[in-house]
Parts: sequence; structure tokens; C-alpha cells
Amino acid sequence: VENLSKSLAQTSTNFLQFSYDGVITPIILPEIKEKTPAVIYGSKAFITQIHKNTDTNFQLYSYGMNNSSCSEYYPRMPKNLLLNKDYVFISWGEFCRSYEYFFKIFNTNELFIRPNSGYKQFTGQVVNLSNVEGELSFLDRVSSVWFDTLILVAPAQKFNSDEYRFFIVDKKVISGSSYGWFEKRQSDVIPEECLEVAKIVAEQSYQLDSAYTCDVVKTSMGAKILEINSFSSAGFYACNIDEIIESINKLVIKEFNEVFVDS
Repeated sequence: VENLSKSLAQTSTNFLQFSYDGVITPIILPEIKEKTPAVIYGSKAFITQIHKNTDTNFQLYSYGMNNSSCSEYYPRMPKNLLLNKDYVFISWGEFCRSYEYFFKIFNTNELFIRPNSGYKQFTGQVVNLSNVEGELSFLDRVSSVWFDTLILVAPAQKFNSDEYRFFIVDKKVISGSSYGWFEKRQSDVIPEECLEVAKIVAEQSYQLDSAYTCDVVKTSMGAKILEINSFSSAGFYACNIDEIIESINKLVIKEFNEVFVDS
């Protein structure tokens, strides 16, 4: 938050900052006289709440929030670039009672599972055949997954611990950063092969939204798409926040003008 506030000031971007502790109470926006575009950034719960401010002249934009389900973008991406290119979608309840079938058809002892929704009732997990019942029981207890929750199932893939996040705005890769979940390291040094994959995603006719993030990993088979997700709730890591803010400012003004000024 401190780095974001600093970059907003450096780019002369007006902003409002709210404290949000997850309590479901209305977030009151200040009154303004003229309709004004505003980009929302924060947790998905915060964004959901702030969109409930219907009586406001702020035209609210949150990017990549509604279309980030795997079933939305997986069939539209080049299949050879997907880390989990061999996959099926199934309900949580059906997977829990038929998991042996999926280990068999994929001919593996390790499966990767994740919620279809970008809102993620649980984070992506590798489940092992030797302890699958215990792992599924644990997720059942600690997450918000339900019987009809759609999940993606695929053979588990190996890649190094670093992942690479790219911010894509208006079909251009704006900035990228590496991040390591376990070592908590991050860097703006990006392998060229990962950047090239992000550029291919940005050039596709299908776009998740006019601004979103693309996470890429390196594997023995080359760089692959790990996931595509929201812009408005994404961590910046070591990305150039100034460049991201400047690009999103241009985008939101363009989109606002197309609807409210140029029409």
C-alpha cells in the first residue's frame, strides 16, 4: 500500500484510500458534482462492497474481476502455452467421490486441482493418491468449497519456485516481476521466454479484460501460462508501479470518454 500511494503521488493521480477489515458495511464515497471515472484497487471483498455504492457520480472501474474463470479463458488461449493443457472441469462433489477415475485417466499419482472461479474458494493444490482422502477432507473443512463448486483437474506439473507476473493493459505488456512463494523474493529481472509468452497472450483476439494480469512459469518444456487473473486485486511485487498507473489512467479515461463524452 505504501509503494502504491507513493506512485499515485508521483504520477499526480488523485486517489482516495479506505481501510477495510472485511466487515460487510457500506463504504461511503464522497459526493462529487460531475461524473468522474475511478479505478478500484484492493481485495475482492473490498471491490464487491464498493461497487454497491449506486448513488454516486463516480463511474467505477474494476478490471479483470468478472471473467477470470478458467473455463472462460482456457479454451481461448493457445493450448501449447497452458501449463495445465490437459485438463477437465468437474464439480467438487463428483471429484471427491470419483477421484480414482481421474488419477487413472491421467495415469499419474499426483493431480493438480483448483477452483474454476478466479475468486478461488481455495488455492491451487497438488493432491497425492496416497493421501488424497485426507487432503480433500482438509479442504472441505477449511475452505468455502461446496458440492457444486466447479474445479479444474489436471496432471500435476513441475516448475521452479519462481513465477513471473505481467500486467497487461490495452493489449500491451506494461511491466513484469518475478516472485517466489517460499523464499519471498521478487525481482524486475524477467526471462525473455516468459516475456514472450505474456506478449502472445496480450496479442490474442480474446482478452480477459482491457486490463488484467498474466502469470507465467518456466518448465522443462519452455515458458507456460500459469493463470490469467484480475488487475484490480493483483499484487505488484517488483513491477514498475508508476508505469502501470500511467497506463491504467490512460485506459480508463479513454473508456470513460467513449461512453460519456464521445457518444
